[in-house]
Amino acid sequence: MRKVSDDHLRHENQAGSEDYKGFDTRQIKIWKQVLVTIITVYPLILLTDIALSFLLPMEKLWPEVALLCTVSIVATVLVIFVMPCVNSVFGRWMMK
Repeated sequence: MRKVSDDHLRHENQAGSEDYKGFDTRQIKIWKQVLVTIITVYPLILLTDIALSFLLPMEKLWPEVALLCTVSIVATVLVIFVMPCVNSVFGRWMMK
């Protein structure tokens, strides 16, 4: 019979309270989450808008399509590239 580890039980008991890096999100203060989100999302939106203005005629697109392009790029870059860096830089501070 296979022995169940304590880590496995902890993860099952707290389903949904940990992100992909193992931080217990219930311990992180909301104001810290908001601050880090603003610090990361705002520059990404600005840079994406600037980059897209050179690549696409954003003023000729429907506003909904332009917004969808911006949001899609920002969300992809944020999740894949930015959040791992942010977690390594701000992770300890956010857990305090």
